[in-house]
Amino acid sequence: MRTLKRELILVNIAATGAALLVAIALLFSSELNTWKEAMVRDISIKADIIGSQCTAALIFSASKDAEEILQALQADAQIEHAAVYNASGTVFAAFRGRSGARQVPPSPPADGHQFTSDHLDLTRPIILHSEKIGTIAIQANLVQLRTLLLRYGLVSAAVLLLALAVSSVMVSRLQRRITEPVTSLVRLMETVSRDKDYARRADGRGPAEYVSLAGSFNEMLTAIQSRDRELERSLLELKTAYGKLEDLDQLKRFMDLILAGA
Repeated sequence: MRTLKRELILVNIAATGAALLVAIALLFSSELNTWKEAMVRDISIKADIIGSQCTAALIFSASKDAEEILQALQADAQIEHAAVYNASGTVFAAFRGRSGARQVPPSPPADGHQFTSDHLDLTRPIILHSEKIGTIAIQANLVQLRTLLLRYGLVSAAVLLLALAVSSVMVSRLQRRITEPVTSLVRLMETVSRDKDYARRADGRGPAEYVSLAGSFNEMLTAIQSRDRELERSLLELKTAYGKLEDLDQLKRFMDLILAGA
């Protein structure tokens, strides 16, 4: 059987857990967007640097020079592949990352960036004197981003568990101010019901709701006690008036006779 103490603890843990989950979800979404923006900014800078270094190679059709320049990307484990396209849209130079699994698109994607389930595609124009002379496209994996998300998830789970543990301990202590008066009243009711001692009274200290409940219970005990005293007085008067009646059964039969005669 669930007690009031347990119910209060469970309600508090549920409310705290729900609030923390919402906060973590909002922070997670914000951090994810921040990390994506940082990744796009980092890959964009690399693309602009590589593109500016390839302008001379594009002008003089030195594709091998462009490929050597693209080899600088091998230091970045995120890069799956990269390609430089000439003004006509054909592949001028290409670089395949450590995995070497992905194929370079035969034509340049549209300028901009796009996240998929497992990589980032980014395309930037190569500009010389306000004229587009080529395009550079880079595809990067999301391994680092997923690692960050995993770490964030583990830290968030640890924070959530710690917060719930602290909350349960605090509620377990603070709930005494609420449950102890109610528990005391329940014990008093059990004692009164068992011993028929209507002279006992509940302590009227505690939260306002408990004070009201204790007051109503005390009024009920006072009414019952007054009723019992009135019954005892009436029985005593009847026994005095009808001394020949030795017990209550005789008194009952006597009253039945009176009622029948009436």
